[in-house]
Amino acid sequence: GQIGDCWLLSGILSLNTSEIGREIIKQSIIPNSDGSVTVKFLGAGKEYKIKSDEIKRNDPDINPKSKYSSGDNDMLVLELAMEKLRRETSGKDLNGGYEKEILDALIPKRNGNTIIYSGDDLTPQKIDRILTNAQKNKNASISFGVKTVRRMINPKTGKYYYKDTGTAHGL
Repeated sequence: GQIGDCWLLSGILSLNTSEIGREIIKQSIIPNSDGSVTVKFLGAGKEYKIKSDEIKRNDPDINPKSKYSSGDNDMLVLELAMEKLRRETSGKDLNGGYEKEILDALIPKRNGNTIIYSGDDLTPQKIDRILTNAQKNKNASISFGVKTVRRMINPKTGKYYYKDTGTAHGL
């Protein structure tokens, strides 16, 4: 996303690839009679009410200056609610993160069937385990994020180093 939340978008999209994931998303977004939407983060044990004027103000289809996702109000309310959760818990906005964060927030803690790995702990053996379990249970979702770095050379020493470019991509 334009606001640096590709991690959130790819996490939601990975949930949307399975029946259980779609059910978790459905349970998390509750429309209210006053036009507002309540977003329940079942894994985090938190919920946030997104008022109708807040939705309209941040909807890029209505307000072209908005930097949130366009076309899907469910995704928009998830972005707005996650931003509130992050500000409350860590003081951060949506810029930069890992899919694991949105998955941890949304997925209810239960029965040990949910396996979420992030970063360097996602090894080929763990991917194989996820896919093997998926064949048995007919359900799996894997999302990946890549942080972009640039290989640089120090002109004084001639040694290479890596510089964070400040961009990341989720898939």
